[in-house]
Amino acid sequence: MTKYNEKKIRAALARMVIVDDLPFRVVEGQRFRNYTKSLDPKFPIPFHFIVMKDYMRLFLRENNSLEKMILITKQIVYLTTNTRASIQNINYVCFTAHFTDIHA
Repeated sequence: MTKYNEKKIRAALARMVIVDDLPFRVVEGQRFRNYTKSLDPKFPIPFHFIVMKDYMRLFLRENNSLEKMILITKQIVYLTTNTRASIQNINYVCFTAHFTDIHA
């Protein structure tokens, strides 16, 4: 059996929360706990505030990566925005970046 990497699992959990628009407290649900424990009973299920920290850490890392990419590439970046509401009826502003090579 392959040894798991807790850091990778927590990052994957943060991505799942982001992509699937899940509440941070999903980790406190009994079905989630049962499912996770069935995969590996030794894995420590994080509290919701840990998931929030992992979420922000992932956001900041991706934000820094995008910022560096914009600064070092010779591309024009067009930004578009739209708004959407989450399952919890919370409104968000979404940004989409369109990269255009200046030599094309």
